[in-house]
Amino acid sequence: MNEQKNSVRQISLEEFPSADNNIIALYRDKQNRIWIGTRGGLYVYTQDLFKKIVVDKNRENNSAVFEIRDIKQDEEGLIWIATEEYGIYSLKTDNEDISLTNHFQQGNSEILSNHIRKIFIDGNDLWLASLDGLSVFNKEGKSGSL
Repeated sequence: MNEQKNSVRQISLEEFPSADNNIIALYRDKQNRIWIGTRGGLYVYTQDLFKKIVVDKNRENNSAVFEIRDIKQDEEGLIWIATEEYGIYSLKTDNEDISLTNHFQQGNSEILSNHIRKIFIDGNDLWLASLDGLSVFNKEGKSGSL
């Protein structure tokens, strides 16, 4: 909102599929980039430009929905992504380069559910709110439920 003009500016992801305009999560990182989680995937907004970030190429290519539920950044600068169906991902950002560092889900970790709603970061621990309860996940891959 522009307080001086008392106006609101609408921003749309017009060039992207309609599911991508279903905004679910917003996060501003330490570099002042705006991360946008949508029903159709992840975007980053910087210098008036939107950039689609492919988190999981295989899943995003084979599904119309890759829903991002929450986005957080830890002290080391990793971006953590909570998804509706696929657990959590961590991304490393080096200036303009963004790359996948880890993907934790049921089967390769002890998280309770792949349906992660919210992330809370407390030092080395990630608190994960899911459809099946609350997990405390250590970034080194150890997990427990409450």
